Amino acid sequence: MKSSSYRRPRENENAESSPAGVDQQSGQALVETALVLVIVIILLGGLVEFGWAYFRYLALQGAAGEGAAYAMIFPRQWFSDADKPSALWDDCVSPDPDNIVYRVQHESQAAILDWSATDVDIESRFTTPGNPITVTVSFEHQLLTPLVSDWVSDGTITLRASAVQNILVPSSTADNRCGP
Repeated sequence: MKSSSYRRPRENENAESSPAGVDQQSGQALVETALVLVIVIILLGGLVEFGWAYFRYLALQGAAGEGAAYAMIFPRQWFSDADKPSALWDDCVSPDPDNIVYRVQHESQAAILDWSATDVDIESRFTTPGNPITVTVSFEHQLLTPLVSDWVSDGTITLRASAVQNILVPSSTADNRCGP
């Protein structure tokens, strides 16, 4: 015959396996998971926001490069008549699509950003061969992630890309200047 001995468990010996202990531990795990999940979601939102802003920056960089490449061949075709800042720029006007601003704003057909909201700045002291011409494109990127946008003053960041090329083709006018 087998002898069996029964030992009564001491108090708190099996507290972890008791129903009250299990509930207490699973509640603690739930709170820890909730806290960590909030942090992970904020980090993922920030990563998505950074990726979207970088994707737009690359589009701006490509557009600036397209504008600078067009400008090195056609250094005096900066604006369309509607885009020129003032009458002082009449010698830099060329109809669409044969101007730098049009080429920049229509470089990408994708809806990556609102190309009409971009600012295109063109800078060149002289339009003679060998002189640099700089095309700068800027865009106000609206942040979408709620907590990330709260950390930035007005919820937007300015994305700016530039490209510089040396002018290759001589200008067709004698003064070799564009603008005031």
